[in-house]
Formats: sequence, structure tokens, C-alpha cells
Amino acid sequence: MRYWAKRSLGINEKEFLDPDRRIIQVEGDMDEEKLRQITLSPMDGMLSEVRQMKIEELKETTGTRDVNQGMSGGVTAASAITALQEAGDKSSRDCVSGSYRAYVAVMEQVVELIRQFYTGTRCFRIAGDGGWKYIRYSNRGLRDSIQTEMAVLSPDGAMVGYVVACTDRYSVALSVLNTSFRASGKLADSDYSGSICWDGLDPHVVVLDELSKYADPKPGDEVVTTGFSQYFPPDVLIGWVESASLNETRTAYTVRVRLAAELSRLSDVVLVGNRDLYEIRALQQSEQVEQHTRTN
Repeated sequence: MRYWAKRSLGINEKEFLDPDRRIIQVEGDMDEEKLRQITLSPMDGMLSEVRQMKIEELKETTGTRDVNQGMSGGVTAASAITALQEAGDKSSRDCVSGSYRAYVAVMEQVVELIRQFYTGTRCFRIAGDGGWKYIRYSNRGLRDSIQTEMAVLSPDGAMVGYVVACTDRYSVALSVLNTSFRASGKLADSDYSGSICWDGLDPHVVVLDELSKYADPKPGDEVVTTGFSQYFPPDVLIGWVESASLNETRTAYTVRVRLAAELSRLSDVVLVGNRDLYEIRALQQSEQVEQHTRTN
């Protein structure tokens, strides 16, 4: 509580504000005009209603319902309580998923800003379960426009691999001559496509697998990328058909393709980036796609 007090009252403020003192000494006469409690107008009831409405909106958005907090809210049927809990859990998952997507988008923008504007090495502190650690980071690799998932081509424009990691001064590419490598390929001037991989046998030959039986591949036919891959643009030369055979069920061809790029002799390569990659990633991670994925 607060009070109005006339200067002429002569009250000892320290004693007056001390709740443990039972006697307070004053100078002069005491009356209601010299010492009066300050009264405030009550808060408009509409403000309280708006406050409660915002609380309910926040609960609805985050899925923080009474049943999630151990209160039934008047609901007694077990099935109804379970349904409310599931609805609350879904809202929580959507909220977390949306926050994660927003965080990813922000960090992608941060990396892009680092790439454009950093001129020197910076020290970053990273927190984790194992405590703090410090790393030194610059835009050297980023400034040179080397990024992960870039296509690696020979000087003649033939497939070599794609970038999987990069640092300030170095980058690592996954070669087409790696059994983990996968990309989509097709016969040139054809709509039939299959999967490019390496069987680990011949360093000059890769396999175009699961090519439709209607493709009718012939030795010497040109094999190129489809453009379906996030790494390679369409019509990048892979090589030429060396041989083809139908599988046991006679539903698809397994095609052996002689590589156009001589990987053992490469000293220089060309890097090709997908300018729409961030937009494609954002779309793949969008809430609409996740909802359809969960539904199906």
C-alpha cells in the first residue's frame, strides 16, 4: 500500500514503513487530510478477459491441455481423455517440428552471410552434453563457393562425383567409383531411367541398374543424368553402354556403362552447384509434406 502524506505532518518514514514497529512517532496533529491511503481505479474487466483469451490461445497452439497436465477438466471417459492427449501431443510435435525448420532456415542464412561478409577467422563456442568446446571458423572454403552436395565433373563435363564435406581449405568428394554412390541415369534421348552405382569390379565401368525392359539399350548408346538427382543437373555425360542383360524376371536391364571420365588421370575438376537447393530442402521439410508423410 502507498500513502499521501503532507510535508507538515512530520512523520518518520523509516518507522512508518517498518511493519514490525507497533508505535510510530509523529510531530503535529494527525487527521485524514494529512495522511491518506492512495487508491487506484480497478483494472478494466476487458483486460482480464483478453489476458485469459491469450492464455487459452497459447495452450491451444502448444497443445498444453488440462489432460496433459494431469487434470481431466470434467472429462471422465477414458477414450475421450486419450483423444485429448493425442491431440495435445500432435500439437506439441508440430510446434517442435516448426521450430526445428525455422532454426534450420536461420542457420542456412547465417552460413550464407558468413560466406558473403566474413573477412577473417572467428572463434565459436559450442555447447553440448560433453561441455564447452571452441572452434575456429572462417569463410575461406565458403567464400570460394565450395559447398556440400555440389556436383564434381571432369574438365570435359563428365560425371565424377559430388562434394560431401568441406573445410577452410579442403573439400571431400564421393567418387562415382564408390559402392555407396548413387545417382539417376538414363539413355540419351530416352525417358527410361535407372540407378547408377558401382559394383566394385572395374574402375572404368559403372552399372545402370533397373532400366526398363522397353529401353532397348545397345552398345555405344550414350548414358546421361536425368536431372532427378539433387546433385547433378540433367544431361551430364556418364559414359557409353558396354553391354546389357535382362534380369532373371526379364522385367529390367542391368547395363554396364564405360565411364567417360578417366578418374585415375584427373588433376582438375569442375564444381557445379544447385542454386535452388535450399528452396528444395525447405519444401521437403515443410509442414505440408510432413503431414502427408505421417498420414500415408
